[in-house]
Amino acid sequence: MTPRTRKWACVALALVVLVVGGYFALAWWADARLEGAKGELAHAGIACRLIDAAGTIPPVLANSARFYEAALAQQLELDAVGASPGKGSGEPPVEIPDDAAYAALDPAQRARIDRWLDANAPAIAGYLAAMDTGLECRFTRRWEDGFEMLLPDVAKARTGGRCLSLLVQRLAHQGGQDALVVRHARATFALADVYKGEPLLISQLIRANIVRHGLAAIRHAIRPDTTATQLDALAAIVPAPTVLDGAIEGALRGEVAASAELLGSGQDLALTLAMLSDGHGAGRWSYRIRPLVTYSMARYLDRGRELVAASKGPALEAARACRAIEGEVDDHPYLDVISALMLPSVSRALLKVAELGATLEVARAVLAIERDRRTGATLVAPVAKDPFSGRTLVYRADTGAVYSVGENGTDDGGTGDDVTWTLAR
Repeated sequence: MTPRTRKWACVALALVVLVVGGYFALAWWADARLEGAKGELAHAGIACRLIDAAGTIPPVLANSARFYEAALAQQLELDAVGASPGKGSGEPPVEIPDDAAYAALDPAQRARIDRWLDANAPAIAGYLAAMDTGLECRFTRRWEDGFEMLLPDVAKARTGGRCLSLLVQRLAHQGGQDALVVRHARATFALADVYKGEPLLISQLIRANIVRHGLAAIRHAIRPDTTATQLDALAAIVPAPTVLDGAIEGALRGEVAASAELLGSGQDLALTLAMLSDGHGAGRWSYRIRPLVTYSMARYLDRGRELVAASKGPALEAARACRAIEGEVDDHPYLDVISALMLPSVSRALLKVAELGATLEVARAVLAIERDRRTGATLVAPVAKDPFSGRTLVYRADTGAVYSVGENGTDDGGTGDDVTWTLAR
């Protein structure tokens, strides 16, 4: 070997050592960065233990609701509640909006809705009995169905809420069943509490959806002949506007904590690499991009911790703070690739909570004004605060309309993004 060849061989070997050494140094730094991010989460009190080898579900991931653990030893067969009217009956599903009025359906639609409600009557009866006896309630997926993640079966609860809402409206439409109307409406709101404390964002969003079902039921159940006493009974079961306060923070805290337990494991890293490579060439790319993926995981946990801190407090202010963090993720698509893939839209969820709080405030004010109107009392403008403006809700004495100004903070006359809730006339 000539001196010149020996020189270039040494240079090549030095480059190889430098590249390999640099790679492993980068990998070590990324791993340390990930462990540091986990440590920061633990310091912030964001931690949980996943399912252990024996399959025990730890409290942080367990459903802490009040109703039906067994529901008269039937596990409350809400599997029978179809995703939409007509399911399993040989009829095509009927698409009915969440706030649809039972009384406004045409006869053919109403007949099919009636068959759907009647088919699910045993399940609803079991739920009502569980509610009356104070049994605890859980909607969970069956592991034998092939689900690999511990997730609640939100379809059952969501459809159960829709079923109860339509039952309330049918009872009101038939007339003379005021006590049953109140009982079923109360059960709809109680169903939402099934997910109270569930550390999953989807659970809290479904919870908000069921509350909306309950509000739709009350809205359409009030008839011209509804008495002031009945109005008081319905108003008494409307949840407080703060019903979901802290729910998004708690759910996000649980999701980030669970991710901290999963991220960094060999299986999870392999799945992440396969996902990033769209399943193609995962083996070739695994070690080439591992430090980048590990570092992105660490940034994901950091972003999650920042979002947990930002999601505290009033929903509107929290949504704006979270939106700024989400904007930073969008500005760094390569470094925050895991965040972009895994982080939910927390700001949108918080805005949904703020809007629901405003809707509940408006609903309570509308029911109070309607009671005064029916008893001949002097109508008094509502004093409830608008969560979007911090001022009192807008009240139009000439029309009796009550509404919130919505996210833009501008009075659009009850249109645009103003939050309204009116009784069906």
